Formats: sequence, structure tokens, C-alpha cells
Amino acid sequence: MSVDLVSIDAEHQVLIDLLNRFGEFLERGESVDAARELFDDIVEHTVAHFAHEERVMRNIGYPELDKHLKQHATLVENASALREELKSASDLSQLTPVTVFLNHMVLKHMMESDTYIRAHIHAEERRQ
Repeated sequence: MSVDLVSIDAEHQVLIDLLNRFGEFLERGESVDAARELFDDIVEHTVAHFAHEERVMRNIGYPELDKHLKQHATLVENASALREELKSASDLSQLTPVTVFLNHMVLKHMMESDTYIRAHIHAEERRQ
């Protein structure tokens, strides 16, 4: 899942660690409040990561920047909507949409979309 940029890869690892913790929360039956708080942390880290990643993509002249920005915006909108839904959650069974969203973010975005950044970096290196 590496994009071959140390700072972005490190941020991805932090996000993966947070996602794993969220799964562990659900498995252990932690409180909804604790899960809600962890989800807030995940969203905050994600927003900060996206801002950093977007700066990097601008700096390297990433050709699919606009498409990637739209993906980020959609993910943040979905996360915000889930945050609102979680405010009224009373038990862990109501967190299934969060788990689906988090898996989508990791599996679809980080493992697919972000790998195009790596491809672009390597293509640029070959041109030099």
C-alpha cells in the first residue's frame, strides 16, 4: 500500500492503526461513546492527511489531482454524515455503517487511488 513517499506512508500507517483499534473496540464491545470518540480521531487524522497529500500531489504535478480531490471531498462528506448519525447511536450494532465506510476508505481509496501517486512518481523518475 506504499506510495513511496515516507510522510504519506507514515500517515497511512497511523490511519490503519486507528482503523484496527476501531475494529478492536467493536470486538471487545467497548462503549458507543468510546467508539464515537475514536471515529472522531480517525476523521481528524484523515482530514489532515488529505490536506498533506493534496499539497504533495500539487507539488509533484499529479495529473489526476482534480479527480483525487473530488474523492477526498466525497470521503470527508460521508465521514461528516456518519459523525452526525453516530451522535444518536445507542449501541454498537448501529456502528456497522462506520465499519463499512472505514473499510471502503482503506481498501478502495488508499489501496487503489493512492497507488496512482506512486505510479506517477516512478514515471517521473524514469523521465529524468
